[in-house]
Amino acid sequence: MPGTDSNLSECTDLSVDLARPLAPSPLPDDDLWFEDGNVILAVGDKEFKLYRGPLMAHSLAFRDMLSLPQPESGPASADDACPVIRLDESVENLRHLLRRIPLSRTLTSVNEPSFDEVYACIVLGRKYKCEKIVIQYIEYLRKFYPSYYDPLSLRNPPPSNPPGFQPIHCVGVVNLARSIGEDTLLPVALARCMVMPFSELSAGFVRADGVRETCSLDDIGRIVEAQKNLAQLYARTNVSIFANINCLHTCNDTAIRDLASRAASTFFNLLHQTPLSTSSSLQPPPQASMESFDTYQTPLSSRYASKEMAHLFSPANRFHTWRKLWLNLAIAEKELGLPITDEAVEQMKANLHLDAKQFEIAAAEEKKRRHDVMAHVHTFGQVAPAAAGIIHLGATSCYVTDNADLIFIREALTLLLQKLAVVIDRFATFAQQYRDLPTLGFTHFQPAQLTTVGKRATLWLQELLWDLRNIKRARDDLGFRGVKGTTGTQASFLALFDGDHAKVEELDRRVTELSGFGYAYPVTSQTYSRKIDIDVLAPLASFGATAHKLATDLRLLANLKVRPPYRYRLYPLLALTRLGTRRRWRSRSSRRRSGPPRWPTSGTRCGPSGSAASRGT
Repeated sequence: MPGTDSNLSECTDLSVDLARPLAPSPLPDDDLWFEDGNVILAVGDKEFKLYRGPLMAHSLAFRDMLSLPQPESGPASADDACPVIRLDESVENLRHLLRRIPLSRTLTSVNEPSFDEVYACIVLGRKYKCEKIVIQYIEYLRKFYPSYYDPLSLRNPPPSNPPGFQPIHCVGVVNLARSIGEDTLLPVALARCMVMPFSELSAGFVRADGVRETCSLDDIGRIVEAQKNLAQLYARTNVSIFANINCLHTCNDTAIRDLASRAASTFFNLLHQTPLSTSSSLQPPPQASMESFDTYQTPLSSRYASKEMAHLFSPANRFHTWRKLWLNLAIAEKELGLPITDEAVEQMKANLHLDAKQFEIAAAEEKKRRHDVMAHVHTFGQVAPAAAGIIHLGATSCYVTDNADLIFIREALTLLLQKLAVVIDRFATFAQQYRDLPTLGFTHFQPAQLTTVGKRATLWLQELLWDLRNIKRARDDLGFRGVKGTTGTQASFLALFDGDHAKVEELDRRVTELSGFGYAYPVTSQTYSRKIDIDVLAPLASFGATAHKLATDLRLLANLKVRPPYRYRLYPLLALTRLGTRRRWRSRSSRRRSGPPRWPTSGTRCGPSGSAASRGT
């Protein structure tokens, strides 16, 4: 700037606070100060002069900061001028992180780091978005703190503490795991805290940045409870070992291993199931079973959903449908000239169904990639390696998610129509059977006129038939989202086919045909229009109203009794309307007499289940 003294600092500070009193000038760091660097990080009383390139390559946060326009420098030369970024961090922690940022794009391996280095690189790495560094250190911790292992296996003992750690650092690992949400580190870390003296757990240790790490009260409670259970377990184990006087003559290596394994498994269960535990990750992972994937999981499934409907919306069927959609896309793209091999298609056909192991792989992939569809793309690619490069080729996530939902809606409506047809048939039989059984009709819940149970049933039948028509219409009107791009533009497919619009349209038509739909919606965004959902929900809501009315009518028919004075007035009405026969209302032959037949007493019920009243006419 004009008039600036040439003796001022050569670096232009990005965050100057004129109201703050002048502080002692920061000193260059002895280790991380490169004279030809082009950016300075000022932290406390230290400055680090570094290169922009590596910082921007390994940290998205620094990339964003250094991409902003910089203030004009003073009269110093352009080579000497560089921005100063002030950070509110611990000098020790930042130094650990900066040492891990190499001059190249390739990270070096982690070599026996201290706890302070691991803590700093994970916490600051997450803050400054150094994802590769964070993953590298978390994977290092997982080697020594696995989520689960074969307890006390004599030939495969659990790994010891990391070489650069002290035993008390297990407290820091527990706190670090909770702060970043890596609960898989907790089982072994808490188990190692159990063998620490209580005084050391309470005192903790001081990190290099001056912060004391101590065990939380909740974790201390868990550890104390588990220690008590472990002592009881050891006592029971010792008793069981020496309970048999012939033990020394019969024990062998296999028996000892089996006993130790069972004892250790019990210990882990006691540790994980203590009432103070709040983390489900402390429980050993159950053996994978397809039962949990074959049924749609909801508290209402077992009570209200049929077995077929629960399976239709289950994870197993959902991801099986995704794979069929990817297969249909690959077949159509191959037919239209894309370089997809027969082997790739055959491998996809052979692996459309997922087993429990593939669900575990998909869960691990989703945790790593933070994307459910991409997780299943990579899982599918592992069992169909010849197709790994062409699965989901050109498609967006909604190609499988929305198209699969449309398939599920269509199949669910078909299943509902089949069951509704059975209900209509049975009510038709019911109406025919009770066509001449009289019952008292009510309007506004007041006695009105005689009708029959069969006639009431025809009202239900009529509404059920309307519902059948509306649901069938909604199902038949369903289209396919089809093969559209991220925003429905099909730009990605135009790129695949070198701008050939005819091939893109044929691809859309062919995949729609392979998926069992008569047509695809001509225009969509990333998703199909939610108007389609409304078109489906409307007849379902109407059917629900019919079912509610039907159930209410049946309840009234089965509930109300005939009481005076109506029982003496019903016989003339019955005779006039010719709804009954004289024989129906006479007493049994042993009790016949002259005159009008006796009407049932007030305690007697009429109708199919004993009622003589219903609501409406």
